[in-house]
Amino acid sequence: AQLWDPCFQDRFRAVSWSFYRDASAVILAFAVDSRSSFDGLKSHWIMDALMRTPPSRRFVLVGLKCDVSQSLREVTKQEARLLAAELG
Repeated sequence: AQLWDPCFQDRFRAVSWSFYRDASAVILAFAVDSRSSFDGLKSHWIMDALMRTPPSRRFVLVGLKCDVSQSLREVTKQEARLLAAELG
């Protein structure tokens, strides 16, 4: 097994195809206190993974920093659950 962590930085987008080649699973992580990390998944990284992985691949959606206070949370549990459902 190999794990690649591009930290969702745009400078890795050019070589992202190599991350996904023959992948059986894609772990997508976002910080619940960062709207931009969640939106970045939806606008860039999920589409890249869908286009570059075999149809049999699985997605795992991981919310980080779940221990932050509710007032600091920028991504709701409902939003994350909805995206997870969309990803299967």
